[in-house]
Amino acid sequence: MSAPTSTRKEFVPVSAPPCLRCELVKDFARLEELADHWERLGRGSASEIFQRFAWTRAFWKTCGSKFSVCSLVVHDGAEIVGILPLASDGETIRFLADADYNDLICEEHWAPMVLAATMEGLFQTSGRWRRCVLDNLRADSRIVRHLPALPLRLRRKLDLVFACPCPTVVADQDSELFAKLAQKQSLRRHHNTLQRQGRLTFRHVESRREVHQHLPSFFQQQIARRALLGQRSHFCNPETRAFYAALVDELDPRSELRFAVLELDGLPIAYHFGFQLNGKFIWYQASFDVDLWHCSPGEVLIRKLLEYAHEAGLREFDFTVGGEMYKIRFANLTRKNFTLYVEREPESLAGWFRRLAVRARCTGRQIKEKLRARPRLYNAVKMKWLRGADFVSQQQRLFRCAGLPGYARLALGRALRNAIFAWDEALVFSLTARDLSQADTPHDPGTPLEIRPGSFSELSLLSLEYPDEFPWSKLHIWRKRLARGDRIYTLRSNGELAHLAWTATRSTVAIAELGGACQVPLSAPVMVVDGCWSAPGLRGPHLWLNALRLLVHEIGDKREVWSYYVNPDARARRAIQAIGFRIRNRVVQVRVLHALRRNWILRSEPHSHYTHLD
Repeated sequence: MSAPTSTRKEFVPVSAPPCLRCELVKDFARLEELADHWERLGRGSASEIFQRFAWTRAFWKTCGSKFSVCSLVVHDGAEIVGILPLASDGETIRFLADADYNDLICEEHWAPMVLAATMEGLFQTSGRWRRCVLDNLRADSRIVRHLPALPLRLRRKLDLVFACPCPTVVADQDSELFAKLAQKQSLRRHHNTLQRQGRLTFRHVESRREVHQHLPSFFQQQIARRALLGQRSHFCNPETRAFYAALVDELDPRSELRFAVLELDGLPIAYHFGFQLNGKFIWYQASFDVDLWHCSPGEVLIRKLLEYAHEAGLREFDFTVGGEMYKIRFANLTRKNFTLYVEREPESLAGWFRRLAVRARCTGRQIKEKLRARPRLYNAVKMKWLRGADFVSQQQRLFRCAGLPGYARLALGRALRNAIFAWDEALVFSLTARDLSQADTPHDPGTPLEIRPGSFSELSLLSLEYPDEFPWSKLHIWRKRLARGDRIYTLRSNGELAHLAWTATRSTVAIAELGGACQVPLSAPVMVVDGCWSAPGLRGPHLWLNALRLLVHEIGDKREVWSYYVNPDARARRAIQAIGFRIRNRVVQVRVLHALRRNWILRSEPHSHYTHLD
């Protein structure tokens, strides 16, 4: 068992005295009966919101269906002196509720004896559990501090390993610290940028009903934000959303729960779901509107919360788990969280391998934290890792859809196509001012489409729903397109997204699917529609071209609108011409042995001829 700090102390081994009795609780209703004792034992200046019974009740009501209760309650005669809230999934025992800080619930003077009693009781419990994983134990938690005092026969079955850093800002010695941090130049600059966009307001919502009204928007913002990192937010899970809603019902939004909203002209652009207890503010979950990424609303949100901490006279602003760089910028103290692994049969071969894996994970975390000290290198490694994970994820999805024979066939065909010979073709077409007058109504009135400008947040959400067609690695490229003035339009049928297209004023038609070299020069800047996409079930030349025609009508550009279609068949060509578009060019690309690539343009008017692009 490794020690959490480099300072070694001599401990006298403590065993549970015979007067202590350990009760195994397998029913949450029994814990409900003990709620008053739970609150009494967890009360104190060092208590955390995560040890409140209300937190555990909210989690169990919404996320407890996958577990069974196996908590340990320690009695001294008729008095309850300690509770170790645990649950089991069959093979692994863990804490009863997910929390950033977990601990044994008892009074401090009872901690060594209660810890010994619960560890003894854990090994005496029946069932088929193999290991117990107690995560998010702070270095100053009762469990970590008193582990060295356990008898040697118990310590041999325990592994305490580093889990993550927990940056925090402690203002005990400087009452103006939070105000000084809020005046950081970068925070003031972002605040001024947002103020120029409109009327900026910040407030804590103290009505449960209003908090519930804001929660869907809060979830949506956080899901889109995580998608930019190629990650799936935990708010995609209905149980997690229900847990947050239950916390709103269990905790007082005027004191314990602090739900903040940053608004621009009355519209929410950033949220923070946090807590406040015993003079400590807990930064827990934040979100912001990714459409305003360039204005850094997340930074402005931090500034407003620091100002609030100063005005409320708080002593600590705790960023909790995770060593992200934005937290390190403000922290003046970094605590550590540990994970305690308890092996029921550490001498077995399986137990030996599990302990070896634990040490390997611990080493990986330590390497990660060292890399964080060099942000540029860390970000480069992180991007490489995420791209690799994205590629593996794509192959897994393809394998699940096609099966082994289909996957092998596709992989072989792709390899031959890339390595030996490939031929691609794109039709470039346009609508002139004369053609536009014929595009007033779609050809398919039976499929009503509603058109409206799209947003970057919609692209972020699409990257989760259609990861192969909207890969997260392109999201930052698309964000730059929007910053340059390009626009997205979405077409919806009965509220469901049916089509999406990009528009931009260009002097060339760039065919991205064939590489950057495939560009058709135009005589003057015109409106170009590209990056067209249709939802599954709405794909086909007629459906797509009718959507494009409606888009042309919405744009209202009476000069000329151009677009293209890659690898069309004869049916697609006839549909393009029948709807009113004129085919202006054919772009042909030939690749031989992967290294030799040639592109040509075949003009359709007035006389067809090839133009070599390379």
